Amino acid sequence: MSNRRRVIVKQLPEDMCQQSAELFYGEMEPLVRTNRAHLVFDFSPVHEIDSAGLGVLLMCLEEVMKGNGDLKLAALPAQAEEIFALTGLDRLFEIFETTDQAVESFYSFHAEAVARMRQSQEPVVEIEMPAAPELRPAVPAMPVSASFMQPMEA
Repeated sequence: MSNRRRVIVKQLPEDMCQQSAELFYGEMEPLVRTNRAHLVFDFSPVHEIDSAGLGVLLMCLEEVMKGNGDLKLAALPAQAEEIFALTGLDRLFEIFETTDQAVESFYSFHAEAVARMRQSQEPVVEIEMPAAPELRPAVPAMPVSASFMQPMEA
């Protein structure tokens, strides 16, 4: 029995502009709202992308992250890479050269992280925290009689 979750690879349309971007989102909405979705968007057929297309990608990423999933991009053409760099979106998405690399990244991260932790021989550093200052009330406490809830004479 395998613990691997299914990764869905979806090709984007050639023209990722207003109308086609909206249609694409309509098609992807059920998938991006799935709990713990693992998605790869394949950009290899994309020839054109505009702000509407970028907006749809951001909406997809937001929905996937709400469900504790992840969305990765693959095979971006040079023009799309430039747009992602100019807009800063290359820092929001993990971008891979091929869809195979993107799919494999869903499975390799955990194994690599565990291996690094096991190889690490760094000792645990203990930090000594200073003692907390004694807290004193800003207003002197006044004894209150529990039975009548009125101040008692001191």
